[in-house]
Amino acid sequence: MVDESAEVQETEGARAARFLRVTASIIGFGCAGIVVIATFLTPDPRGFGTHEQLGLPPCVSTKFLHVPCPVCGMTTAFSLMAHARPIDAFRTQPAGTAFFVICLFGFGAAQSTFVLGHVPPFIARIASSRQTMWAIGVLLTAGWLYKVYILYH
Repeated sequence: MVDESAEVQETEGARAARFLRVTASIIGFGCAGIVVIATFLTPDPRGFGTHEQLGLPPCVSTKFLHVPCPVCGMTTAFSLMAHARPIDAFRTQPAGTAFFVICLFGFGAAQSTFVLGHVPPFIARIASSRQTMWAIGVLLTAGWLYKVYILYH
């Protein structure tokens, strides 16, 4: 006698693992793609504006309000990190430097999830913790305040 409920659970488990692997692949390729694109960009010496090489318009906030936007300098910092210039990247946008490292970590985490078929517990704890979300918010805010400070000093 065949236990049909066990077969259904196994099928659902296989579907969930497949979905997780596809999701991990998308995240991994996204993180890798960002890093690869950053290597092909020339960091703008102003410390912002590198995104314009991607066909994006100049930052509206900086252009019209004369205040940097909260992600001002991120693309430049990513490009500097991709060109192995971490000190220049940190001086340009400390949060961008940290997010580049997080992007590399995200690539590694996605690849391990893809290979294992499940999210490693320590990655799940980091990704789902409230402290992680607060840290990202604080990092973005601190990076933006830093850009405002260096723009006016």
